[in-house]
Amino acid sequence: MYLSEYTFKNKAIIWFIMFSMVAGGILAYRSISKLEDPEIVVMMSQIVTVYPGATAHEVEMQVTNVIEQELNNLADLESMRSKSMPNVSIVQVMLELTVPQNEIEQRWDFLRRKINEVIPKLPEGAQTPMVFDDFGDVYGMFYAMTGDGFSYKEMNEMAHYIKREMLALKGVARVEIYGAQEPVTEVVFSPSKMGEMGVFPVQVLAALSGENTMVYPGALQTGDQLLNISVNGKISSSEDVANVLVKGLDGSIIRLGDLAEVNETYAEPPRNTMLMNNREAIGISLSMESGENIVEVGKRVEKRLAELQKNIPVGYEFEKVFFQPDLVNSAI
Repeated sequence: MYLSEYTFKNKAIIWFIMFSMVAGGILAYRSISKLEDPEIVVMMSQIVTVYPGATAHEVEMQVTNVIEQELNNLADLESMRSKSMPNVSIVQVMLELTVPQNEIEQRWDFLRRKINEVIPKLPEGAQTPMVFDDFGDVYGMFYAMTGDGFSYKEMNEMAHYIKREMLALKGVARVEIYGAQEPVTEVVFSPSKMGEMGVFPVQVLAALSGENTMVYPGALQTGDQLLNISVNGKISSSEDVANVLVKGLDGSIIRLGDLAEVNETYAEPPRNTMLMNNREAIGISLSMESGENIVEVGKRVEKRLAELQKNIPVGYEFEKVFFQPDLVNSAI
């Protein structure tokens, strides 16, 4: 029997097959992952450790070597390169190209576990190592947030609020903030007051360092109960800095705010600043989860942002700098 003869004799079956193919194609088109650029899997990770005040040799011996020795036990490790500079250690890890793509995230989880084991071995003063493994992420949505009448501190708090809300959306993998200026505390010493009080700058530095040191305060035994004692004296604002007590050479206790002028300001010169139409702005970029539809994710982001704008103070505005969902939607 010829195909054409079978087709005419079984029209119902042929129509059903055609309908199924068309419906399947429509459903596949609506659910298929859409992105302007292909996803790139990067087999590299960087571990950055800040060790303030250390020379390049101290960083090499006390930080970089310790991290490298621990990471040498990782499986499927192709190469490891490091750079030790004053105050900073950078270790770059490259995986074997034979590692399956669906196992790369697991390898980075193993790496983070190794880094957690390294932390107790690092010298006092070294900060917690930071692991960067998201070099392949494509940030397809980028907003500029401006806030007329708001300080950088207030804008930074608002940007982190928006970040927290966007991370809760389906399909959003990461949210990064660019251009936020972190406040710093500026201490301007008065040589005449310090000379009068008999206080040297090194004593002030020692007092500030000791104020932020975590110590075990012990416990209080009351009858059959053992109560833990909590001492919360960590510096968290410029007012706390001004209230730090400094011990003079004669044993007298002096408040730092009486020795120096303590102000909350921003680092000079400013770094990573962003302007939008000649106005100070903070950038908010979003990346999509693997396998998602960038057009649908963009709709969810726009809808949620419109809802948030109804409840935030007047003066905050969000402008699109780059919005990949529009480009993909127009292309298809």
